[in-house]
Amino acid sequence: MNYERLKTFLAVADKRSFSEAAKILHVTQPSVTIQIKELEMELDTRLFERSTKQVKLTPSAGILLNYATEIVRLGELAKKDILEAKDASCIMKEEWKW
Repeated sequence: MNYERLKTFLAVADKRSFSEAAKILHVTQPSVTIQIKELEMELDTRLFERSTKQVKLTPSAGILLNYATEIVRLGELAKKDILEAKDASCIMKEEWKW
């Protein structure tokens, strides 16, 4: 599963809107639509019931929501920890020069 697709899925699920999700992700609405369609194809299920007025989560989306939330949370935590370790490594290298 693609990390960016999961982030897009979470934004749509949170905002219940493809266009609002696009705004917070700083991408176009067609880009959000493509990401969601690709995720739906990968999972072989519809994730959202779309109408002109609203977007509703399907039962499959409800299942994915918990997993996607945890995957994205862990991805962000890993990125943070790696950056902190990298910064600490740079500091230690500077100290070793003395």
